[in-house]
Amino acid sequence: MYCRNCARQLADNAVFCVSCGQRPQAGTRFCSNCGSELAPGTEFCSQCGAHMVAGGAQELASVGGSGPVSAGGGKDLGTAAVLSMFLGVFGVDRFYLGYIGLGVLKLITLGGCGIWAVVDVVLIILRKLPDAQGNPLREAPSDLPVGNRDWSTAMLLSFFLGFLGVDRFYLGETGLGILKLVTLGGCGIWKIVDIVLIALNKLPDADGRALRMTGPA
Repeated sequence: MYCRNCARQLADNAVFCVSCGQRPQAGTRFCSNCGSELAPGTEFCSQCGAHMVAGGAQELASVGGSGPVSAGGGKDLGTAAVLSMFLGVFGVDRFYLGYIGLGVLKLITLGGCGIWAVVDVVLIILRKLPDAQGNPLREAPSDLPVGNRDWSTAMLLSFFLGFLGVDRFYLGETGLGILKLVTLGGCGIWKIVDIVLIALNKLPDADGRALRMTGPA
């Protein structure tokens, strides 16, 4: 579950949030089922459809009445992002998400001459591309307190401008940003390493806080 006060992912039996110290269900800002931010007074989560009730979230039937709304698929967001960035031109990301036909098409067109590959990278990072069953991708939890810097922003900066150290500047690490800039991302190697670390939510900001992966989609 997620803390409704700060969106920290917690064990289902947690009594207090290790990040903000509040009782997980005491807040009203975030969905306890998926961690998405809620508008004031919201009764139903717009992302997963969960009903915000005292003591937790209750999953509702889908619009067609055929079953419960899934809080997340079995596919990992970080894995999908890495596959899309490094192997998307071969359609590996689409295969991973279960889109076999689109994966084949993406493969034989070499990622739509690269354009489709870049579009899918952006869609996955912004959490706009679900798996083939329509489930949102599973976000990587972190044991660190959650900071204010956004995971999606860091990912996009690392992918497109990482060789200039812009991702490190964004994380507040000015010294490392300058070093990454003058070495052009460590001749590309450092850039690749940072992309993977950020994708897996293993690179905290300068304050030692994890990147924020939850929020409005």
